[in-house]
Amino acid sequence: MTDSYLIWSHEHSGWWRPGGLGYSSNIDSAGRFTRNHALDICRRALPGQYKPGWPLPELPIAEADLMAVLRPEQKQGQQQRRDKS
Repeated sequence: MTDSYLIWSHEHSGWWRPGGLGYSSNIDSAGRFTRNHALDICRRALPGQYKPGWPLPELPIAEADLMAVLRPEQKQGQQQRRDKS
């Protein structure tokens, strides 16, 4: 199984939409990308955009990590179910 990544754009203050077609403030509307594709997109944003001490213009974030932060009770419930088995 391939992990999915979301891309946060600091420049546009939003998540990349599927296919890179615009931006969204809603995580549910954000595109899901493979790790390699997300890294490639973020690397291409660096030239001319990145300034030391400033946030990266585009930031790849593993969906699993994002969900663990936003919905910790869901992850905790999954762990409790595993502990009981």
